[in-house]
Amino acid sequence: MKSLLPLLLLLVAVPSWADYRDFGQLLPKGSTFNLVLMSPEGQVEYSHGGDLLVPPASTTKLLTATAAWLSLGPEFRFHTQFLGTKPVNGVLADDLVLRMSGDPTLSRSDLYRLLQQLQALGVTRIRGDLLLDGSQFQGYTMAQGWPWDDLGICFAAASSALMLDSGCAKARLQRREQSYRLELAPWLPIALSHQITLAPPSPYCPLELTHGGENRYQLRGCFDKDLPLAIAIADPEAYLTAVLTQQLAELGIRLDGTIRAVTEPRQAPLLVEHRSVALDKLLRRVLADSNNQISDSLFRHIALAEGKPDSGFQASAIAVKQVLLRELALPLGNVALYDGSGLSRYNLIRAQDLAQLLRHWHQDERLAPLLPLLPTAGQDGTLRRRAGLAPVTGQYRGKSGTFAQVRNLAGVVTRADGSELIVVQMVSGIAEDNDTNRRMLTEFEQALYRCVQQSCFADDAKERI
Repeated sequence: MKSLLPLLLLLVAVPSWADYRDFGQLLPKGSTFNLVLMSPEGQVEYSHGGDLLVPPASTTKLLTATAAWLSLGPEFRFHTQFLGTKPVNGVLADDLVLRMSGDPTLSRSDLYRLLQQLQALGVTRIRGDLLLDGSQFQGYTMAQGWPWDDLGICFAAASSALMLDSGCAKARLQRREQSYRLELAPWLPIALSHQITLAPPSPYCPLELTHGGENRYQLRGCFDKDLPLAIAIADPEAYLTAVLTQQLAELGIRLDGTIRAVTEPRQAPLLVEHRSVALDKLLRRVLADSNNQISDSLFRHIALAEGKPDSGFQASAIAVKQVLLRELALPLGNVALYDGSGLSRYNLIRAQDLAQLLRHWHQDERLAPLLPLLPTAGQDGTLRRRAGLAPVTGQYRGKSGTFAQVRNLAGVVTRADGSELIVVQMVSGIAEDNDTNRRMLTEFEQALYRCVQQSCFADDAKERI
């Protein structure tokens, strides 16, 4: 297929006007796009399909980040605490409670340091049980609409209050002539086996990951290269229990009882505590790196902050919409919101909703700290290597949203004349992820953002579409 990019770049390099028809020629056959161009003051300069509901993918994180900033506040941190009575002669006479808050940044090293602090208090023996209190999060650990075939991968790890190590275990299959060697850290409490045929994967021999109880996994199918693995922890409670068992033994702290989860909050004096980084640093990872686990955990904490009786995904969606309506007068009644990360395929939003949200980021002083948290084209985060944004390298901040059928961007461009423009691009209906379609989408974005930077859209475009 001959590229249309030179033709369109010629069009926008001269004093001409462009509209959606010009760009539609660049897209893969059968796909559609929605576009809104809006000034920071709220004037719509161009709109095509801006009022249609389409899948947002990870641009959903813009909603989550905004609601978290307004509801949880800049000082918010995740807290992980050990609760119990003070030891007497090194002995805790009662149960020891580990209260967790769904901190995706909590690592096994952090947990070990907490246990060392307990040891520094003189604890050598726990007569009762070690209770895992994950009661802050209620309901399912996965949202409606999460694809089942993503659930074994770290970016779709369960949103559990008992999460440790981001709910992720890293491993590697290394090819050795006619076989594979599994590289798995010996301290990882998972079991991984494989039955792999040395051949390229195909529709008739795909590579598949299955899991059973207690974090046991198996890889089957065809593959012929080295394979780095990022495996989502299927059972966070079992993983945490195994790590605690290891670490208590290493530190020589004796547990007479068992490690078990409780569903109701347990009250006891605070012994030691770990706190995550503050909300701005958490949101930097949400917006720049598109971290799903942090986004969904914050999403659930918004429900708690808003006094909802349940921190499940459905209650959290209601809470996020209420925060944005109350604080920004931004109505999202028609928006379908099922999670905070955008992983759910059930989410639907309009390009004009995202544009209005970014307008508030410009106009509302409370939200001013959020703009610098977005990645910059060609420089960092998920936009560092996005070839479609090459014409606006260093001149664009925004949030991407991508899965197999969707390629979205919502952000702010600095144009050639120095003015800023909010641009929301939402492409959907991409039937196949292949080299040809990826090239066409890159050319589409390059042409679009070159045109945006040169202000080449017709003044009467809205009337003509």
